[in-house]
Amino acid sequence: MGHEHSKNVEWEGDDQPSLYLSVQPYDSYGWVVIYNANNFTFNAENASSQHIQGEGHGHLYVNDVKIARLYGEPYYLRDLNMGANTIRITLNTNNHLSYVFNGAAIEKNVEIVVEKNVENISKINLTEKEWSKEILPKVKIEVVEDKMKGWNLHIKAKNYALNEFDSESKSRGCFLLSINNENITKIFGNNYHIGMLPKEHNIVKVLLMADNSSVYTYKDAAIMDFQLVMDHGQHNHDDHDHGS
Repeated sequence: MGHEHSKNVEWEGDDQPSLYLSVQPYDSYGWVVIYNANNFTFNAENASSQHIQGEGHGHLYVNDVKIARLYGEPYYLRDLNMGANTIRITLNTNNHLSYVFNGAAIEKNVEIVVEKNVENISKINLTEKEWSKEILPKVKIEVVEDKMKGWNLHIKAKNYALNEFDSESKSRGCFLLSINNENITKIFGNNYHIGMLPKEHNIVKVLLMADNSSVYTYKDAAIMDFQLVMDHGQHNHDDHDHGS
């Protein structure tokens, strides 16, 4: 796969980051992409800003099509094709250039084989689960327009533990992203890039989920936060790329 030199930046120093990538089935709707890079800083706050050596974000490709921007946290992957799929991540600068080392892209890929169709999370009527512990969790979101493309969703939660996907993690909790009351995806971290919004006026909502994909409630109301987001350039959208 060719790389245009204008879109690359050479990694400075002798210690290039080494990438780890694993893609595992997660539930009946999708897979979890677990990845990390040593000697590299994922920085969601600086996305689409000036280049700072050694930091940036990742790009996630499925069968050579870029589908998402990665901020260092596990990513929930849906909509894979039946059969073989190649999952690839690259390391990228804050301003979206590709890091290369001695001219070669810093990237990692794995191939997974999908043997059965999965359910579509947006089509499922999710069950509810009343929060039983004494201390009630709180969630607060902020949706900020990205300088290059899309929006960055920042999530803060109190008294709520996310699944860390390691041997120490006792929680299987996650966030559920809903846009205009349609379930979009599960989120396993505090930062998520929304590539595009469907309408000019949008309700972006984040709910707390239990390990069995039910939505946590308190006194029969979902534990969640939402923000109204205006897409002023909606009439200019001519693509449907959900990630950048």
